[in-house]
Amino acid sequence: MIRKKLMGLAMLVSIFVCNNSIVVGQPNQNLSRSAFHYYLIGKNKKSLKLYEAVFKQRQPTADELYIAGELAVLTKDKDKAIKYFSQMLDANYYPYEMLINDIDESFFNNDTTWISLKAAIKKKSEEYRDRILAPNDFSSSKIADFCLKLYHSNISGSDFYERLRDAEPFEKLMGGEFTLFTDSLNNSSHLVYIPTSYRPAQRHPLLIYLHGAVTREFLPDATDFNRQHWVKLAEKHQMLLLMPLANNQKIWFREEGYLHVMNSIQEVKSLFNIDDNRVFLTGFSDGGTGVSCLMTLANNPFAGGIIYNGAPLFRTRIDKKFTMAYQNAGERFLDIVATTEDELFNFKDVSAITSNVIRNNDKINFRVYEEIGHQFDYTDPEFSILSKYIEGSKRDPFKSEKEWIIGSSYFGRTDWIAISRISEPMDQIYPSSMFFPRLATETGKVVVDKLLSDIPALPSEIQSLAELTGLMPDDTIIGINDSKVENYGSLVALERKTNSFSKILVIRNGKKTELAIPATAASLDKRIFQSNGWVKAIRKDHNEFVVATSPQVQEITIYINPEMIDMDAPVKIIVNDELRFNKRVDYSKEVIKESFLNFRDRKSIWINRIVIDLN
Repeated sequence: MIRKKLMGLAMLVSIFVCNNSIVVGQPNQNLSRSAFHYYLIGKNKKSLKLYEAVFKQRQPTADELYIAGELAVLTKDKDKAIKYFSQMLDANYYPYEMLINDIDESFFNNDTTWISLKAAIKKKSEEYRDRILAPNDFSSSKIADFCLKLYHSNISGSDFYERLRDAEPFEKLMGGEFTLFTDSLNNSSHLVYIPTSYRPAQRHPLLIYLHGAVTREFLPDATDFNRQHWVKLAEKHQMLLLMPLANNQKIWFREEGYLHVMNSIQEVKSLFNIDDNRVFLTGFSDGGTGVSCLMTLANNPFAGGIIYNGAPLFRTRIDKKFTMAYQNAGERFLDIVATTEDELFNFKDVSAITSNVIRNNDKINFRVYEEIGHQFDYTDPEFSILSKYIEGSKRDPFKSEKEWIIGSSYFGRTDWIAISRISEPMDQIYPSSMFFPRLATETGKVVVDKLLSDIPALPSEIQSLAELTGLMPDDTIIGINDSKVENYGSLVALERKTNSFSKILVIRNGKKTELAIPATAASLDKRIFQSNGWVKAIRKDHNEFVVATSPQVQEITIYINPEMIDMDAPVKIIVNDELRFNKRVDYSKEVIKESFLNFRDRKSIWINRIVIDLN
């Protein structure tokens, strides 16, 4: 029972290729790795002997001291058990009270030293909790009230926008402490660390950490986040830390977990002066898996993310809403960190998937630490890298070129472009069966920009379009079956109305080439060219937007911010080679209010939206 619980805690507190890969060797890790391995498989005497050898070489961690104490209990060595639990207490870190309570009291036979030690552990744990979990007397509705007051006033839309953008109605709060916030309405809670340097008139970065072991029934102990390396990082960068707390009712890669994270971010932004363009997402184990999910489905709040020892869900369908596509990760920076001896996520599988993915996405970096298991024994190099991101990376919500792939419209939005309606939820994301056109070519022809190769975990019966037809980058598509293709819009129209495909006519190296579509393509139904909801949009000069979509997309929405356009000139939107909108856009107080209250994001307040029906 104890060992099973500690497995969950270990995933929580242990935190957190190709052209983008770095492999780092870790000397002197063999002993501790072997000790933990033998602990997991129940070789208690051998594990304890190895831990004692580790303790002779370096200062033990509180985690290791607890394990050594438990191993001493299991090997019937009372003196060693008391010794290691006492040292754990002196290490000034106390997440193990609930585990101490599970130890068989009969083993100690009412030993007075043990009774005193257990009471001391309990007392110090309660004192610490009382200090960090003290209730707060400030309200998170202050900035929302400020927004609503402005909305109901007689100010113009432009003034409403500017005053919200520049608003800083925050109070001075005591720093240097963790605070627990509980949302009784949503039955959720999150932990926040406020740096001692926090100033309500200064915008501060925010780091979000998603813990592991979210398949447990119980929530993690709030003290598990009290690690000095996180605190030092927060103080160094004058940065707030946010740790949403979750269990099997709010798994990060399910809808409840996603909403929990977003609500926690909104709460923090309501209370503290956050730099919206410097919000960073990290996570270990299940938390790392959550990072890959959020960065490919709902990246709007984040400047980027780092996955520590998690499963990269780059072509996975959890349900009809949670269907991930790895191309989306390229909208922000994303680092994947793996260890060669990971006991939970097989390194070969993680490496195979990631290595193939980053061939097509140069914004994904892959780092490997050798001779380490499912533990965060690479703190120093990783925190140095994380510090560089915090200092030098910012989100750009108004980036001129956007691309997004979805399985349903639930996660259809990235920054200013959204797929707001799709013909049907896709059962699976098949990026490798997709072809992507080159937008805004001078000729107006359909030129193949890229074809993505298969990666592991793709169902073997699904082949890429390149395999099926021999289509290649730089081919110009001029016909389907016996119908002429004049531009991308005509190709979309053909695919929507065509029930079967037999051939594609292309221009390759100046020559007409006919590509036969074999019978196996029938398994893809009508999704020969685009197998998912896909949109690519370019914001050009002079208020012009050029957009291409897959045939499954029925409606798109473009969100407008004054930094993106000239508000005095008409906005021109071309979708699939057809002019769909050509009007001036004004400020909408309703859209501004909705945008702000939904996201509390002062750096990307949307002043209006343009909805385009593609049916």
